[in-house]
Amino acid sequence: MSYLFEVALLVGISHFAVPISYYAYLKRYVNGPWRLKVDTSYTPSTTVVLPTFNEAALIEKRLENIRTQLFSKNELDIIVVDSGSNDGTAELVNMWALKNPDLKLTLIREPERRGKAEALNVGLEHATGDVVVLTDADAEWTST
Repeated sequence: MSYLFEVALLVGISHFAVPISYYAYLKRYVNGPWRLKVDTSYTPSTTVVLPTFNEAALIEKRLENIRTQLFSKNELDIIVVDSGSNDGTAELVNMWALKNPDLKLTLIREPERRGKAEALNVGLEHATGDVVVLTDADAEWTST
């Protein structure tokens, strides 16, 4: 019986003593100086991936909505992946891009519709931003 007691005592000590010792060791760093510098001028580059299929009625409004957000225009990249639209969506995207040369917009045309997941994957392959935002043509962001 004393053997079982010794094993239980050893398991109990290792189960509780090790985490408590680790906690006590790390506690001295929690309130200590981290020596981190915050760069308030840093703006991450952002890529917005927008898959489309027959979104001619919405696409210009959506692109304008993205343009009016508080993203740094120098750090914003918009990737529109058109999945075989036959309603002129791609042409409208090209015309909008010509009207807004201050933004970097890339149009990727898929010859046939392969679905939203494939369009997102294609867009993600071309994304270069520190932050990648996925959105739909029928979404609208409010400005803050």
